[in-house]
Amino acid sequence: MAQVSIDNGSFDPDGDEIGITQFPPGPYPVGVTLVHLNVIDTRGLTATCMASVTVLDVTPPTVLCLADITHNSDLNQCGAVVTFPLPSASDLCSPVTNITCTPASGSFFP
Repeated sequence: MAQVSIDNGSFDPDGDEIGITQFPPGPYPVGVTLVHLNVIDTRGLTATCMASVTVLDVTPPTVLCLADITHNSDLNQCGAVVTFPLPSASDLCSPVTNITCTPASGSFFP
């Protein structure tokens, strides 16, 4: 989530006081949000503009690694096919949906 303003120096050319509102007001979630800026002066005259606010997730996920694995070699082989569960991962901003291991579980390990 991020709190930002899309106002870049709004003013009234004849010097009237202005009120500025932004909708939605924020904070904004990760992704793109279309934001409207409305400016009104003391005479009721208004101006509006829109901008896209893009919030990026820059915090890497956290991975909980598996413990070391010791496995005997397969019969008459110089290694073994080893299966193991996937490690777990979490992220502050979004779900972690694509966990992979290289080499994959079920691979032959020399």
